[in-house]
Amino acid sequence: MQTINKTAIYGYAARYLHIHNPRKPSLVFVPGAFMDFDSLKYHSSRFSEHFNYFILELPGTGDLPPLPANKPVSFLGDCLGAFARKYIGQPFYLVACSYGTASALDFASRYSEQIKRLVLAGSMRTISDTDWPRMLNLAMQGLTDQSLFAEHFVQLVCRHDRCCSKRQQTIRKAILRSLRQFSPEKRRCFTNNTLRLLTAFTPDVEQIHCPTLCFTGEHDPYTTPELCQELANAIPFGEFAILEDTDHLFHIDKPQESMDLAIKFLTADCKVPLKQAA
Repeated sequence: MQTINKTAIYGYAARYLHIHNPRKPSLVFVPGAFMDFDSLKYHSSRFSEHFNYFILELPGTGDLPPLPANKPVSFLGDCLGAFARKYIGQPFYLVACSYGTASALDFASRYSEQIKRLVLAGSMRTISDTDWPRMLNLAMQGLTDQSLFAEHFVQLVCRHDRCCSKRQQTIRKAILRSLRQFSPEKRRCFTNNTLRLLTAFTPDVEQIHCPTLCFTGEHDPYTTPELCQELANAIPFGEFAILEDTDHLFHIDKPQESMDLAIKFLTADCKVPLKQAA
């Protein structure tokens, strides 16, 4: 049975989809800021084969209202913890993607004993000094210039070379078209979420002691393989993998491969040897 529920966490709107599989262990999936339940139907069907599955839209993500920028990432980590206590109540598996990995990193750095295994897809430890001005500029364009915002966001997450497949070119055009149609509220969500990441977000990842997989696309220009591997190396039981010939939109471009990788790690009885970056 599949249900979508509205809830409130610490006074802010949240939503979750629950696919009941009570004989299986619980898994919580925290998606990226612009992902929604419909776009993740394939991922939900795969995860729910193996887990009692929850996909959680934290405040300020999906189709929810903007979360004030002065609410730090640690607030979202607390929201994740409050959700887990209320609806799960025992150690669980945790998967997060893109923007959602910030909340997962914060929660895991403080409460890793509550996580059986952790998957961080398209993640890095913190935004680098060199990327900080670009992200701040993009956050401001989200409020002032929708056309530039759309173009620069696509440049941020999509590979830049001319060797893209027809599928990747189609995905890029679809993302650009969608961004150009964003409502002012949706763009305000992006601005607030970006400012949140730029405000003293430095998780103590050395305190994450659960088995953790970090992976991203080979050509991801934002959470680059180098940054993702750096994060994996800093986590005591961290492992790193690359999805070949894709970028930050690997969940759209290569959904089967990304799910195969995550599920293999989550359901393994011991650490899985994964392809390491060169």
